[in-house]
Amino acid sequence: MSDSAQMTLRLAILGLVAVIVQIAAVSQISIFGVSADLAPLVVMSVGLLAGSIPGALMGFGMGLLVDSALVETLGVSSLVYILIGYGAGRLRELRDPAHALTPVAVGAAATAIAALGFSVIQFLLGVDAPVSWLLARDILVTIAVNTIIALPVYTVVRRVLLPLLPDGVVELLLLLPHAATPVARAPAATAASSERVLTSVNSLIGVCHSEADAGIAPSCYSDVEELLKARERSGWKR
Repeated sequence: MSDSAQMTLRLAILGLVAVIVQIAAVSQISIFGVSADLAPLVVMSVGLLAGSIPGALMGFGMGLLVDSALVETLGVSSLVYILIGYGAGRLRELRDPAHALTPVAVGAAATAIAALGFSVIQFLLGVDAPVSWLLARDILVTIAVNTIIALPVYTVVRRVLLPLLPDGVVELLLLLPHAATPVARAPAATAASSERVLTSVNSLIGVCHSEADAGIAPSCYSDVEELLKARERSGWKR
């Protein structure tokens, strides 16, 4: 199966699972009268990781799933989520943010755009919706809750898409226990072709195998396997 086909399949499964979890579980948990909203966080994460086009496509697909599941006006959610996915992707392509808290800030912005976007579209469609301080409070609480869970959601999405990302090798270094070197923290766009990265990859694989054999970090084996796959996909020699 080609890389594009695998990416499409993973995005479809990710979107479907996210919508099911949102409706079946997350929506049942209320915090100050509101629930977290996974959809804008998942779309934002795909955009940050894969770029503007995959982000926009993910937004379109998840929007259709959400509207169909909730029997809402078809296309409303897609319009908002396309904007979120494309915007997050453009941020990645133009700025290549490397700060660890970038998903938190972008997640908060994505949630705000989703909440305000839905309100504006409902107004334009002539849908009667109460406008009050209570609505504003609910929007602020939703943004706060989503800000808290933005990083865990981003981490899950990254684990799902990691082997298929163009900068997957350097991203994988961030998951390893000893990935605290300047090379591992460097933006993937500038470090992916560096000989120092290849040296660090080989070194980290050796460290992880040694520690796993000693029983210190047995979970590191799975990261090493993913690292080897990503390295092979990048055309690097062992």
